[in-house]
Amino acid sequence: MNRNINILWLVVIIPISIFIGYITNSYYFFDISKEINLIELANLLVSIFIVFYFSYHLQKQMEKDKIEKDFIINKMLPLLKECEFLKNSIENNNLNRTKINNSLKEISNTIYYSVKFSNICGKKLREEELRKSQIEIKKSITGGQLKNNKYVLQDNSAINKLQNFEEKIISEIVRVNKI
Repeated sequence: MNRNINILWLVVIIPISIFIGYITNSYYFFDISKEINLIELANLLVSIFIVFYFSYHLQKQMEKDKIEKDFIINKMLPLLKECEFLKNSIENNNLNRTKINNSLKEISNTIYYSVKFSNICGKKLREEELRKSQIEIKKSITGGQLKNNKYVLQDNSAINKLQNFEEKIISEIVRVNKI
């Protein structure tokens, strides 16, 4: 679709440019001869070939980079959902031990695979920052008391740590997108 739009623009712009050039009589500045110089023709054809060749390969590389970025970002998005689940659980004081542990394990696995895929793609994530925040969140939630198979928090520092973790995730997503 995008390529068709680019071709359409060329079809529109080239005749307009020719018409403006004809009106301004700028064709008098060029020597037009009826002889064809084979060296200049070959030079022109090689130049055109090189331009198309480079543009094709640059386009392919940009598509490859975009696919890799989208892949890494899609791997990181579940982290935000898990953070939202943990935040809602803390705010509603519904810290079921198995659900919280599963959520924390899911966060750990998602970080692991996001970092692994980003390394394969050659785009490095800041794993240490994410891991450090994840460990802080885990300690602040699971470090409290257990009552009726539910965690009991002493303070609301876990929410602040979750917000910091979300900010780090978002900054990593933005950083990967800029690479």
